[in-house]
Amino acid sequence: YTADSTSTEHNSYSHVLVDAYCVTPVFCKHCEDYIWGTGRVGVKCKGKSPSIIRRVYDSM
Repeated sequence: YTADSTSTEHNSYSHVLVDAYCVTPVFCKHCEDYIWGTGRVGVKCKGKSPSIIRRVYDSM
């Protein structure tokens, strides 16, 4: 996964989440489904590696 320089930051509790896209499929750390597709399909913590599917984050 990669976060680009135009990513939007989302503050969530003690985490700063940034929009991310995945080069290869990775598992969502919340629902354990694959994160895959084109565009910004996930979010990840700016300082750590766990990722969350964008639609899961939006519904939280």
